[in-house]
Amino acid sequence: MGESLKSVADRLKSVIPEGVTQDQFADELGYPVSSFKRWLSGSQDLKASIVAKIAKETGSDLNWILNGVPSVDVAGGELVLIRRFDIEASAGAGAVINGEPQIAPVAFERDWFQEHVGLSTENLSVITSRGDSMFPTIRPGALLIVDHGIEEFHGDEIYAFTIDGDLYVKRIQKILGGGLLIQSDNEAYIDQEIESPESVNMKLIGIIKFIGNWV
Repeated sequence: MGESLKSVADRLKSVIPEGVTQDQFADELGYPVSSFKRWLSGSQDLKASIVAKIAKETGSDLNWILNGVPSVDVAGGELVLIRRFDIEASAGAGAVINGEPQIAPVAFERDWFQEHVGLSTENLSVITSRGDSMFPTIRPGALLIVDHGIEEFHGDEIYAFTIDGDLYVKRIQKILGGGLLIQSDNEAYIDQEIESPESVNMKLIGIIKFIGNWV
């Protein structure tokens, strides 16, 4: 599991058993050789289910193949996959969001996921934080699980939202009269009050359900 294996395709190639050709391995798994070689070259996107099957057949660490990060030990071995978008949500200055692509999903141990998140994966995604305005609650580079299954701001929570297309993660409170108070947990940043989301072209992306400060 060397650090030089920077892509999913590179890590997939590294788990092919020694002495087995790519053609032989594709046949053993029941995949067309041509498709398998495109996956290994990185020229064709991989479904998470395919990676999961290869990990199972080779006894490899699924999370390492998908994300380059080894899994913690899991008792039951059941994993939950959450889609991940290639976008950094700014906890400082805005990060532009424009047709963000999906990248390799993040794998979580099922029992841990049920205890700490406990939601259907259908409306969830993982994004990355940047900036220090929400420090120490959110560290730069933290992985954030976002619940997209809400339609309005409803209390003192941390949300992902856009203003004029820039993506932010901030704490938001409702205030009397229908306005919103946008707050940073870092005291070096000032709070901002707005009359309404419409007044600043503000759109709700989701509520932050888990903060992974693993950096």
